[in-house]
Amino acid sequence: MPPLSLTLLFTTVRLAVPKARLPIPSYMSNLAGGGLRAAALVEYLASWHVSRVAPARWKEWLRLKPGEIVATFAALQRLGPHLVGALRSAAVAHRDAEFAEAILANPAPNNYGWAGQGLWSIVRDDQRERLMVKLLFDASKGLDWLGSQSLDEALAAAPRPWSTSLTTLVRHEVQRNLKPRNAGAEAIARLRLKAVATHAPPAFLPELEQQVAGAAPTLDNPSSFDDVLDIIIARRSLDAAFAA
Repeated sequence: MPPLSLTLLFTTVRLAVPKARLPIPSYMSNLAGGGLRAAALVEYLASWHVSRVAPARWKEWLRLKPGEIVATFAALQRLGPHLVGALRSAAVAHRDAEFAEAILANPAPNNYGWAGQGLWSIVRDDQRERLMVKLLFDASKGLDWLGSQSLDEALAAAPRPWSTSLTTLVRHEVQRNLKPRNAGAEAIARLRLKAVATHAPPAFLPELEQQVAGAAPTLDNPSSFDDVLDIIIARRSLDAAFAA
């Protein structure tokens, strides 16, 4: 399906909002040639309204699946990331697992969708690991700062104890980050390993500590992973203190 036009988007949103709070004619008529100020106004108003509409209403109005709706919004060029972010806020507010999963599975072209910001806490358990695979191994979309932020949230929300398959996924993730290619990749690897060190079950920590300590001397900056080791050591000390 081709991307929705702005007119259809605003007409659809208008159904959910009282006319007094959505003065569409006053600015829609000025969009053509309106320049950056008009574009900024559209971004703000569209995002404001989308964030306040229950995501399930979009399925009813547009007769599309959640993934198709996310992809359609994301395709609206400059407006897309703002709409995806607004839809994410609505999904979190309404605890809509279908749309949370669709946003995580279909991030906007600039990776905006990878910043979880509450989505991982509402996805269904039977979909969690499928989305984790995409987050961890989709190199074109997951290996950046927002992907690292989303990984931290995903691991924090994962049910305990970790399943065998999730543990295997995380082991692959650790191995992949132990040999970063350059300084930039080293910084991303540190963030992702810190997420694992923060949220891994206690039984996983000795293995992680051994691997990270063994990889440190091979880095361009051997101290890059020191804060990862600090987290592991602190957690093991706390576990030992509470066990005593």
